[in-house]
Amino acid sequence: MRIYPDPELPDVLVTWLSDACEEDTDRVAVTLFTIDPEAEAEVATITAPCADEGATLPDVARLQYRLTTRLEDQAGEVRSTTEEPIDLRDGRNERVFAFFDLRPPINFRAGWIFDPGASCESLAVTEMSVRVSDPGGPVRFRYDAPCVPPDFLDMIPVPGVYTISVRAIAADAVVATSPESAPLRVDPLGFTDFGVLSLTPCGAACPPLEP
Repeated sequence: MRIYPDPELPDVLVTWLSDACEEDTDRVAVTLFTIDPEAEAEVATITAPCADEGATLPDVARLQYRLTTRLEDQAGEVRSTTEEPIDLRDGRNERVFAFFDLRPPINFRAGWIFDPGASCESLAVTEMSVRVSDPGGPVRFRYDAPCVPPDFLDMIPVPGVYTISVRAIAADAVVATSPESAPLRVDPLGFTDFGVLSLTPCGAACPPLEP
């Protein structure tokens, strides 16, 4: 039996640029959710090859929705996602463009303060070294940052449980260090705040400057 489109119900057309596709097997999943703070429900999901640059949800009830669009690889790993509300109560077709921002997302923050009597200026700090370590283990990632502003946001590319420590560097020597933070879980698509770390001038006890 052939099912004909319902002219009384609107369609939702979602488009995107195939420039976002890295592999021929990349796909885009489009999902509609009803807007209800107490009982949000998934209404429909369609999947299309990324190279198609578009997909249509036909005959959608005249309600308000939350529309999500996910760019996925063949294994279902989400590479980018967009979300926006749409209102179909007027019965008109809706056209939505999904912009996939593939820049590495920021997923952690670490801040710092100096012990009383010390500062970026008094220690002649030229840069900060933000160190991401396995708990009780080696440093996995290092990031350079200015001393001011006193915080740092960036991307840890590998999910896992990490600690953060910070070192203040003056020219070619470490001049202050912080203890390691509490171990926290970091995920590529989440956000982890390691809080504010306190740096203590270390004088002759400072560790050597690492390459």
